[in-house]
Amino acid sequence: MHNKFLSAFSFVIFWLVAFGFYHSTAGAGFVTDELGWLKAYNFIGWKGIFNAFGDKSLHYGYHIVAFTAWKFFHLDGMKWMLLFVTLHALNTTVSFLVFRNFFSLAGIKKATHVAFVGSFLFLISPYQTEPMVWYACIHYLVCTFLLLLAMYHVLLYLNSPEKKFIVLFYFCFIAALFTLEISFTFPVVLLLLFFFAGNNLNKKISAISLIKIFVLPAFALLPIYFLMSKFN
Repeated sequence: MHNKFLSAFSFVIFWLVAFGFYHSTAGAGFVTDELGWLKAYNFIGWKGIFNAFGDKSLHYGYHIVAFTAWKFFHLDGMKWMLLFVTLHALNTTVSFLVFRNFFSLAGIKKATHVAFVGSFLFLISPYQTEPMVWYACIHYLVCTFLLLLAMYHVLLYLNSPEKKFIVLFYFCFIAALFTLEISFTFPVVLLLLFFFAGNNLNKKISAISLIKIFVLPAFALLPIYFLMSKFN
């Protein structure tokens, strides 16, 4: 219960701060390629989801989220801004949980405080401005959320090695693959994490075992993705 309350409390704080930073940007993101996609969504309709609205990249996750937002919000800038604020606050909250769990497993003192401060700095970083203001960048927020969730389930597995965490990890990772190409780097991040810190995070699970479970299958998915992209 304490963890759920802390997560909910953190999300509310992050949301309020993000809203304070970005409420004045409502409607500013209807520019350049975003307008092009909105025209495609309006012209093609729901059937466009099946071929990512003609997007040559396999951005199915991107277009499912963006098209759904378009159907509900149309050109209501305030609603789009609230959606982006909520996604940013979610990402910050999950990043807080990820680093708190990671620091705790690593034996770092005051893990909760350190993770909260780091996540707060991520929240207010000016580097977040472009994906927060430009609505065509919604896939950055969605993909970040999915990859953070994937990492969160890796850490849950390290704390309690249950198969459901492996399943949830791959669900998030595969969804991220079909949202944005930055997900290609994620297996590399995991490889480095397990190689340098795996044995320190859980003495009962070897780094080799973690690489076999999470890294090698994730790498194997990449050529499958590239083949699908070639024939798209």
